[in-house]
Amino acid sequence: MMNLLIFIVVTYGISNILIYGSIFQWWRDLLSKLGTGDKSLYKLFTCMMCLPTWMGFILSYILQSQGVETPLTVYGVENLYLAVFLDGILASGGVYAFNTLVEYLEGE
Repeated sequence: MMNLLIFIVVTYGISNILIYGSIFQWWRDLLSKLGTGDKSLYKLFTCMMCLPTWMGFILSYILQSQGVETPLTVYGVENLYLAVFLDGILASGGVYAFNTLVEYLEGE
């Protein structure tokens, strides 16, 4: 359970910095100049559901290549590609739920 929570919080932190952090504003500005359509990288880097999916894929692959268990490998998923895919989907849902809670609490 702690493994799952840490995975989601780390993915949230990475995504939050890339999407909202002022340190990466130059990157988002550059991507907006290249286009802001539905299939653009700009859209990816402004979506708190889309980017965590890819961050989950990347984080899961890195952790598994270092021999660290990820949330899905803890539950017996041994196929690397399936575990990476499912960890990415899990990251998207978990981060979106966490972000929704944060936005709700900030609104009060």
